[in-house]
Amino acid sequence: MAFMYVLTPELRIKLKEPLGMLIQGSFNETTARIKSMIAHEKPPAIISVGDTVSKNLVENGVLPKLAIVDNRVMRKKTRSLSLPV
Repeated sequence: MAFMYVLTPELRIKLKEPLGMLIQGSFNETTARIKSMIAHEKPPAIISVGDTVSKNLVENGVLPKLAIVDNRVMRKKTRSLSLPV
């Protein structure tokens, strides 16, 4: 079952600060690192933030438990993502 939540303005302000681990690098570097981390650490949940990140993870076989998207890339409106539920 899929759920859609809408961020309140107050929560949006709180979530401006980074939480968790930021993985930086090229697409190939970050994909390889994420897959390696998942295999090694076996996290209970994967959370992706951003339309491009979420789309790339799903396209590479990594299904986030929570994907935070807003139909924007680099602050420009994009097409709605179709992610598996």
